[in-house]
Amino acid sequence: MGLYQSYKKWSYMKKVMSFIAVGVVLGVVFGEKVMAIDFFGKIFLSLMLMAAIPMVTISLIKGIADLGDIRSFGRMGMKILVYYCTTTVFASGIGLGVSYLLDPSQGFDVQMQTYEGALGNMPGIGAILQSFIPSNIFAALANGRLEQIVVYCAFAGIAIMMMKPESRAKALSALDTLSQLVYNIMDIVLGYAPFGIGCLIATTVGRYGAMLFGFAAKYIAANYISYAIMMVVYAVLLVVFTGRNAFIFYKKGIPGFLMAFSTSSSLATVPTNLKCADDMGVPESIYSFTIPLREFFIILY
Repeated sequence: MGLYQSYKKWSYMKKVMSFIAVGVVLGVVFGEKVMAIDFFGKIFLSLMLMAAIPMVTISLIKGIADLGDIRSFGRMGMKILVYYCTTTVFASGIGLGVSYLLDPSQGFDVQMQTYEGALGNMPGIGAILQSFIPSNIFAALANGRLEQIVVYCAFAGIAIMMMKPESRAKALSALDTLSQLVYNIMDIVLGYAPFGIGCLIATTVGRYGAMLFGFAAKYIAANYISYAIMMVVYAVLLVVFTGRNAFIFYKKGIPGFLMAFSTSSSLATVPTNLKCADDMGVPESIYSFTIPLREFFIILY
C-alpha cells in the first residue's frame, strides 16, 4: 500500500495542513467567489463516503469474526457499550456546561413561528428496534443506513464464527482479501484528500467568513473548548487504563482529527480512524469492530 505508507509520514500531514492554510487564505481573500471550486470539495466527500461504506462493512464483519467465539463478542460488545455510554454522557455534560458559561447563543436573532399542525406520534421501542433490521441489505448499503448495515454485519460475523474450522478459515481469508481491496481504494482516495480538504476549507470560509470571525466566533469557541476538555478526559482514561503516552497517541491520531474537522462527517472519518488505530498498534480484531460500532452508537444517540 504505497499511499498508505506516505499517509503515515509527517510529510503527508504537512501537505494536508498546507492545503488547509491555503484554503483559509483563499476563502478570506475571495469570499463567496471561491464557491467556484465547491465541486472539488463535494467530489472529495463523495469519494470518502464511496470508500467508507464498503470499508466499514468488511472491517466490521472481519472484526467480529476474528473474535473467535460468541462469548468474546458479547464481552467486548458490553465493555465498549458501557464505555461509549459513559463517555458520551460525560461529553454531553461538558458541552452543556461550557455552553452555559459562555452563552454562545447571545446575539443570535431567532424568529419564532407558531406551528398549528398536529405533531406525529413518537415511535415506540418496538418500531425503533424494527427499523434497525434491514429487509434488504443492498438497499441499506445503497442508502447508507449504517445502523442496518451494522446489524447485518453482526449477524454475518456470528455466522462465520459458527462455521466449521475449514470453512471459517476460507471465509476469513476471503475477508482479508476484500479488506486489502477496500484499503487500497481508500489509499487512492487519500491521494486526493489534501486538495479536497483544502477546497472544503476554502468554500466554508468563503461562504461563512463573516459569521466565522463575527458573532458565530463564540459558538465555535464553545465547541473547541469542549473538544479540548474532552481530549484531556480521554488522555486521563488512556493513561489510567493502558499506561500509554497520551501525547504519542494524539500525535498518531492527527489524521483523524484533521479529517473530522474538515469534513464534519463521522462516517467519512471512519476509514482514517481505522488507519490511525493500525498505526498505533491496536489489534485489528479490536479496532475493526469498535470503530465502526461507534457510528452505530452515534445514530442511537
